[in-house]
Amino acid sequence: MAKNQNIILWFDKITIKDVPLVGGKNAALGEMFSNLSKLGIAVPNGFAITALAYREFLQFSKLDAKIKKTLKGLNTKNVQDLQVRGQTVRNLILGSPIPPPIENEIIKAYAQQVGKAVKKEAIGWAQTLGAAVLAAWVLTSFVVRPFRIPTDSMADT
Repeated sequence: MAKNQNIILWFDKITIKDVPLVGGKNAALGEMFSNLSKLGIAVPNGFAITALAYREFLQFSKLDAKIKKTLKGLNTKNVQDLQVRGQTVRNLILGSPIPPPIENEIIKAYAQQVGKAVKKEAIGWAQTLGAAVLAAWVLTSFVVRPFRIPTDSMADT
């Protein structure tokens, strides 16, 4: 699959040329991972949620039109109006469902990232709390609310 068709890209696959796909900060993290690891500096691998995922999220949640309407006529010199409209857009994003295919890719990548120790701990939480709830906030293009990782997928690891 071509890079520009991915929902998730791992830092070890990201270069500075991928800014349009993952943004500047994630591209820089990819560069750091690739270049510093070669020098023996321990840089943990991670993943970025791509701009494609963000666009699909906006379409799925029908936020494109709502955001355009919210920002129509915005005077960027009016800081109070900018704050109000910015908060409105944030609330729209945080209150909208994430498409299941995107959520599943994020969950899979997060579970892979945290490793077996944390997955086993999540099973312990499930036994204590009655549900396997693992909170993960992905601070890239958009915020992913807490999600469930099914214990049956963790038990085999």
